[in-house]
Amino acid sequence: MKIPFFKPKEKPESRWLVLDVEDSMIQYGIGVQREGSSHVTHCGEEEIKDNWESGLETFLDSFKKVHISPSRAIVSLPSSVSKACIFKQRVLRGEGSGVIKKAEASEIANRVIEIAGKKMAFQVAEETGIPPVEWMFLRLAIIGMSLDGYDTGELKGNNTHDMEFTVLGTLCLKSAFTSLENLFSKTNITVERVVDEIEGIDSFGQDGVYMNAGESGARLVLLQGGSVKDMVHINSSDITQQVNQATLAWQQPASVFAYGRGLSDFRHTSLFPEHILTIFPSEMAQQTQYTPLAFLCYAAS
Repeated sequence: MKIPFFKPKEKPESRWLVLDVEDSMIQYGIGVQREGSSHVTHCGEEEIKDNWESGLETFLDSFKKVHISPSRAIVSLPSSVSKACIFKQRVLRGEGSGVIKKAEASEIANRVIEIAGKKMAFQVAEETGIPPVEWMFLRLAIIGMSLDGYDTGELKGNNTHDMEFTVLGTLCLKSAFTSLENLFSKTNITVERVVDEIEGIDSFGQDGVYMNAGESGARLVLLQGGSVKDMVHINSSDITQQVNQATLAWQQPASVFAYGRGLSDFRHTSLFPEHILTIFPSEMAQQTQYTPLAFLCYAAS
C-alpha cells in the first residue's frame, strides 16, 4: 500500500491594490505577495466623469464584483488635494561643542522636522490659497543629511559643526483624507498608506533625474545613491532655463527618465516634449514608458 504524499498547506497569498487617483482618471495595479516577493498580476485604468470621490466610489463598487478583494491598498491622491515638498535645513553648532550624543541628536532632528514642517505647510498654503489648518502631513521625515559637507546616515557620535538636512513632506487636505477613509470603510480593503509618487520613485531606487513633463510644467526628482535627494517644480514659463538651472545645481546627472500617466490624460505626457529634449544630451534622455503607477507598485512591494 502506497502512502499518499501530503503537501504542507501553503500560506494564502496576500493580495494588494495600488491606486493612482487623479481628477480625470484612476490607474490601478493588482499584485500578490508570495514567498517573500511581490508580483503585479494586472493593471488597468478607469476614466472619471465627475470628481475623484465619486469616481473612486464607482471604481470600488465595480472592482469588488470582478476581482478577488485585496487585503490592503496603497493610494496616491489627486495633485489637486495632495502635495509633496523637499526642504533643506541648515543647522550650525558652536566650536568646541563636542561629540553629538543620543539626546542631542534626537533634539536636533526633532527641531529640524518641526521647522521644516511649518515652512512646508505655509508654502503649500501660499501656493494653493488653502489655510495650513486644512492640511495634514502624511509623512514628514529626514531623508538625508550632510555633516561638514559629507553625506552620512548617522548624526550621533559625530563632532560636527555644520549640518544640512533634507526633509521630505507629503501632505493632503484633511477633507480628502476623510473622504478616502469613508469610501474604503464600505469595502474589505484596508488603506495601508496614502503616498506621493515621489515615495514610489524613491523605492525604485535607480539614480538619475525623473521628470514628469507636461504642457503646464514639470516636476523633477533627483535620485542619488539610491534615494531621493532633491525635487524641483517647474512652471510653463521659461521651462528650459529652469531645467538647466536645476540640472546644473545637481552637477548634470548621468540619466534623465521621462514618465507620465500616458497620452490618454491630456495633462500629462509619457515622453519629453520636443523643447525639453533639446536641453539634454541624447544619451541622457531615456524615454522609457514609466508611469506614476509603476513607481507606486514599487512602494507597495
